[in-house]
Amino acid sequence: MKKKSGYSEFDIENYRSSTWWHHRLFNIALFFLIFLIILVVIFSLLWLFVFTTPKNSNTTTVTASSSSETTTTTSTSSQTTSTSTLTTTTTTQQSVWSYTGKMNNARQAHTASVLKNDRVLAVGGISHDGFLNSSEMYNPSTETWTMTGPMND
Repeated sequence: MKKKSGYSEFDIENYRSSTWWHHRLFNIALFFLIFLIILVVIFSLLWLFVFTTPKNSNTTTVTASSSSETTTTTSTSSQTTSTSTLTTTTTTQQSVWSYTGKMNNARQAHTASVLKNDRVLAVGGISHDGFLNSSEMYNPSTETWTMTGPMND
């Protein structure tokens, strides 16, 4: 007795090839989707860390000011009133760059502060050997830099 199958051999081959193609299309679509996700992540990281990051400022501003107090006393002979006036004058020096003595350690990205005695304290920074934990004091009257104590680790 001969069995009749519902599908012929030709139909089974067509079904196998079409299912294989559907799997291949699924794999291609999945690969393309993963590729797009990777591109989106890369561009978002570039946008975040390269284009929107503020640039570091390399500007150094030093301002020195001096103040003096003047007391003026005025008295007139026709009246018995004596007036005393206290005037405070603050003069800001114009910043002008000029060559002075060299630092003991060349440094960049350091902190420089003008102290009340008009000396400048330079602390930390980076040199060609790496990070610095030293500090130097600039004396404008002698135009020299003097090493001071190191910072604590």
